[in-house]
Amino acid sequence: MIKVDHPEVADIVVVGVHHHDVARLRETLVGLTYPAEKWQVIARAMAEEAVHRIAVEPRTIQQLWALPPGRYASFPQVLVGIARTARGHPRRSER
Repeated sequence: MIKVDHPEVADIVVVGVHHHDVARLRETLVGLTYPAEKWQVIARAMAEEAVHRIAVEPRTIQQLWALPPGRYASFPQVLVGIARTARGHPRRSER
């Protein structure tokens, strides 16, 4: 993980995840209690959409559904999972 000073991402950048995705995911998953299973991460995104009557971007839902099954200890771990499933990422074939 590489840390940078960027106001939109609050200094988190993961190789393979665009800083706009990080900001969008952070906003969507606000309030999620970690550790969280994959289904809880997805459920939080869907609850955010239902409760706040906002449309969660399809890209966000796709990224979360593509997460490898498992338990995520923190938001940065979710980002690493998303990076590992990103098209063209070298570790994608390890799944």
